[in-house]
Amino acid sequence: MARTLIIFFGIILFISTGIVFGQHNLAKIHLKDGSIIRGIIVENEIDDYIKVMVLDTQQVVISYDKIKRFRSVSFKYNAFTSKQTGYFNETSTGLIFLKSSEFSGVSPDWTLHTVNGVWIRRGIRAGLGLGFDRYGETSALPIYISGRGDIGSGRVVPVMNLNLGYAPMWVKSTNSEWTNIDDVKGGMYWEIGSGIKIKGINSSLTLNLAYKHQSGKLTYENLWWWNGSGNVSVEKRNFRNIAFTVGMAF
Repeated sequence: MARTLIIFFGIILFISTGIVFGQHNLAKIHLKDGSIIRGIIVENEIDDYIKVMVLDTQQVVISYDKIKRFRSVSFKYNAFTSKQTGYFNETSTGLIFLKSSEFSGVSPDWTLHTVNGVWIRRGIRAGLGLGFDRYGETSALPIYISGRGDIGSGRVVPVMNLNLGYAPMWVKSTNSEWTNIDDVKGGMYWEIGSGIKIKGINSSLTLNLAYKHQSGKLTYENLWWWNGSGNVSVEKRNFRNIAFTVGMAF
């Protein structure tokens, strides 16, 4: 468990660092040959050269002796992340904290989700989502509709999400401590969550804490004599858990 948590939070730190250190000044550079270059100043060695990022990923190096004049301004993040129309994608991964049965302790497992949709109005968007959730000895593939909203218009804003759909399930491992699981059927899935969005240039980092509910029906063989060893039982199970995820929004 400790190793899983270290890897997960290491991913968060890596993504967060990329956004923080990607914050530079926007520049308009007039060259002596009459051309103009617009981009983001990545590096500025005074009286030597300026390194500018253009077209999101391409970087050019301009020596000072070719520059006639230039002007730079600090970012206004809303100018880069104020997209309120068209299509969007939000993909996130993280950890589910759950009890896989009444006899087990709380343990982490993995979750991965992606949502594609459209902006409805300012701050509000809707889409279709597909996910993968692991619940102890079983796994689920949620298919759902999703409503999402940003609260405010600053660089860091609170966000909320609501998912509702159905998830087929299957057995990850047929053997558990207390039973042999023969079959599992899926059921209703829903999730409600909130978090924050940290806006970058063309994408945003999202951190989200959610309550997830997954219904399922398990068919299993009891292994312990006091519970009728060898008997086959069908049990409706509701997986209730907390998930913490980190993702990217485009």
